[in-house]
Amino acid sequence: LHSATHPPPNQLKVLCLQFLAARKGTVENPGPLRGKPPTPKDMAIAYDIPYFAVLLHTIGLFGTDSLEHLHQMITAAKAKTASIRNLKQRAKSSVLNIQRTQQVGAMTLHREAKEAEERAAKRAKTS
Repeated sequence: LHSATHPPPNQLKVLCLQFLAARKGTVENPGPLRGKPPTPKDMAIAYDIPYFAVLLHTIGLFGTDSLEHLHQMITAAKAKTASIRNLKQRAKSSVLNIQRTQQVGAMTLHREAKEAEERAAKRAKTS
């Protein structure tokens, strides 16, 4: 049994994509974006919330923390690409910058986990 606040993952994905479509709007009824490319925050809501909901089984405490971290990366990417005048090129550069940041973060977490395993193995040998 699912409620409005706890929809199944497929329904959540559809709702998040509908949010993005509403932000874009139509020719007769333009949305808040008024023909501009979607912002990284729009893309995070449309694609990252369903991902975190499936991965973490929540968009509450941990999911919102993840999105807040993503918001910080988006802000940093916007600051780096603010001088690009072409809106589509700026959006593309922002997304690529965010992806690079995520990849570096994932590699760092993997390296730190491996180092922790090695330290634990050394401690086990000396004990």
